[in-house]
Formats: sequence, C-alpha cells, structure tokens
Amino acid sequence: MDPLSHSLRGSVVVYVVDGLPEDADDFRYPGDAIEPEIQSELERALSGETVLPEKILDTDWGNIFIAYYPLYNESGEVIGALGIEVAADIEAEAVHDKSIIQRHGKY
Repeated sequence: MDPLSHSLRGSVVVYVVDGLPEDADDFRYPGDAIEPEIQSELERALSGETVLPEKILDTDWGNIFIAYYPLYNESGEVIGALGIEVAADIEAEAVHDKSIIQRHGKY
C-alpha cells in the first residue's frame, strides 16, 4: 500500500476546491467532507488508479458520472487527486427508457 493511502485509512477525505459557484445550494467549502457515495472511487485515485466513468451514480446532487485522476509529486508519489463530477440526468433517463422498452419487447 502506498504511503498516502495508508495515511488516509480511517481519515476523512475533504474538498480543496469546488467548481460550483459559491452561491450554489450544493457548493462545498474547502475542508468539507467528500460525500460517501463517491468516497470509494476517490480512494482508488488516491491509491494511484485512474478512475473513469463506469456507471451512473445516484447521489444527493442527482445522477452523475465521475472521473478521478491521481496527482503525483516529482518523485512519483501520489499526493492527491483531481476529480470531476458531471451531471448524468439525460443519460439516466435514456437508460431508464431503454429498460422499459426492453421489458415490453419493443426494442
């Protein structure tokens, strides 16, 4: 296990920067805890893995896709992660509609 992942065991991972406007209802301030729904994917990035969207996640913000990239220092050690969450409401609706069509044999 790399030193960063080991030092984070049992710790709370927090926001440093949020890309939303500060007056947004779901804006997160530096030091606010990362939401539990995305914690495991972020921890994968903090272990050195690039995490690309695999599924639509249902979170407090709504349906999202996530992607996380480990950040390295000059020695090649993971020192953090850069993450992006993208709204996936249109995609979630399309998946839902497709599943209804498939269940009714019209696909």
